[in-house]
Amino acid sequence: MTDTDTQRERVKFWRKNIHDGTNCIRYYKEINGWVKRRNVATLLDYGCGKGLQYKQKFDKLIGVPREDIDLYDIGSISHGKLPMAIYEGIIAIDVFNYIGEQFLERDMVELFRRGGSLFVTIPLDSRDPHSVTNRPIHWWDEVFMSFPNYAEVTYYSKKKLTKRIFNDGARIG
Repeated sequence: MTDTDTQRERVKFWRKNIHDGTNCIRYYKEINGWVKRRNVATLLDYGCGKGLQYKQKFDKLIGVPREDIDLYDIGSISHGKLPMAIYEGIIAIDVFNYIGEQFLERDMVELFRRGGSLFVTIPLDSRDPHSVTNRPIHWWDEVFMSFPNYAEVTYYSKKKLTKRIFNDGARIG
């Protein structure tokens, strides 16, 4: 099976299993703080699901006007094409664990080409059977240290919440 065939299968799978997108609402305070610290005025919601969080005024909670937010989710018919714009910030809430390792570097390179700052959450003990990249925190640290842009990453499990900051290929927090 080629990468193109695998990608087609990935899209078909997510079209059947797309989530509503509202899981990001629980992080609105942290995202709002990141928006203010990083002076984010344009945003890409990468892995937005169906985008229902915006019907619940998520844009107002995080402090970025809806017209300055683009949505992308591989499983969404209406948001399934990754915009070519450059953004001041990108959020990816509970997304990377659903990207197979063979696609992770490619997807992250695409993100870092499009954004100056990244806000990410990663579950470390996902029980979701669709989660394909379940790696320990030190593995994810290496992933984020290999990219040049600023990133605020929150790792979480049932027992612990760990926040890290990365910039210019180094962990700074």
